[in-house]
Amino acid sequence: MWDIPLIGTYHFKYNGKGNYFASLGTSSYFMKKENYSYLYYVNNQTYNRSASYPSTDQHLFALVHISGGIEKPIGKHLTGIIEPYAKIPMAGVGFGSIELSSFGVNFSLTYKQPKRK
Repeated sequence: MWDIPLIGTYHFKYNGKGNYFASLGTSSYFMKKENYSYLYYVNNQTYNRSASYPSTDQHLFALVHISGGIEKPIGKHLTGIIEPYAKIPMAGVGFGSIELSSFGVNFSLTYKQPKRK
């Protein structure tokens, strides 16, 4: 599966301690193959089945991305970023119309190259 995001970010005014930002966007899914594993119970017995489906599904704008965070300087050329995010489904995707969602936190470091003299 390919996840193609389109996200816009707004940076709020710098307050001397850090730079705050908010992001909003969408994501499209392009699927090549789907693998499913089913676990179910019948008459107190457990059954496990697997299935694989070739797929050419395209799910345009299937997710909404919402995030916000803070960017703080760590030294002269290094910046740390903490960004909690949520990916919320707008529709089901794939053979089973699964509503994929995810939540998490991105941590990143940015190195700003010194200016040449």
